[in-house]
Amino acid sequence: MSNFDENQLQYLVANVRQTKGRQLANKHGVNHVTLLLFDGKGNWKRILAGSNKSDYLKTAFDNHVAKSSGK
Repeated sequence: MSNFDENQLQYLVANVRQTKGRQLANKHGVNHVTLLLFDGKGNWKRILAGSNKSDYLKTAFDNHVAKSSGK
């Protein structure tokens, strides 16, 4: 996450053991250890499920930011 400016990529950690986190997970049909990627308008774009290596995540985040910014 430190490779991105605050205006490029923001994140929220949802604890699925709490009501709001569980509601978010249920809404998107996902379990724990899942990343949901949204655009700047809050539209769901992609799911990254399970544990992933940092290189994979960096590539996924780079692609997400590029698509969101129209690059």
